Amino acid sequence: MKKMRLFSLIGLFLVLFSVIGFTSGCSSNENISVPEIQKNVFVYDQDNIINDGTEKDLNSMLTDLKEKTNVEFIVMSVKSLSGYSIRDYSNEVFNKLHIGEDNNNGLLLLFSRSNNAVRIKASNGLKDILTTSKCSHILTNYFIPYRNNNEYTKATKLSIEAILNVLCAEYNISINGLDSSIQISIKSSISKSTEIIITTIFVVSLFIFFVFVTVYNHRSERHNSRHSYLTFYDKNYRKFK
Repeated sequence: MKKMRLFSLIGLFLVLFSVIGFTSGCSSNENISVPEIQKNVFVYDQDNIINDGTEKDLNSMLTDLKEKTNVEFIVMSVKSLSGYSIRDYSNEVFNKLHIGEDNNNGLLLLFSRSNNAVRIKASNGLKDILTTSKCSHILTNYFIPYRNNNEYTKATKLSIEAILNVLCAEYNISINGLDSSIQISIKSSISKSTEIIITTIFVVSLFIFFVFVTVYNHRSERHNSRHSYLTFYDKNYRKFK
């Protein structure tokens, strides 16, 4: 009887935790507000930190991109991430706005000044073109240095133009008003984390090889020593026999 009560209490607690988790998940979605998408508008400066003239030029370039490639590239500044990580927030915005959903070719550049965070989110159809290392290189070289000087207009413009140049090379197109000199090199697009992984694999492989050689040599020495001992024993045995 006591066991039945214990199992009932455990079941009740599990149900309560599930309900709490579900309701908190629902509220998290409500905390992330998204703007209403408008035709030929791709820059949504909710934090009002991008120069109006630059915003107009960027919208024009992103409209040109959409018309020539059907890639939907949304740029958004937000006042706050509402306590969520830049990854979770951008994923939610990306899904709520259905960016590039029809053709699996959506792109989102989202950043928050108050949280000092930025992320590039790409659909699966664009991940081979805009790899993680390329996106990391663009943000590291074009966005973050100017953001650190509170030059968000320049940071946004250069980052977008770097991304557009990658897409132009892939789709073999040109975009009106785009500065083609803002490029990323293949060599420098290798991220620091990738370099660390490669170095770690090399060191571990070298260590395993060293251990293998040491064990092999040790076994060979033991085998030779044992063979010598048996030979010596056999000779003496025959001698005394």
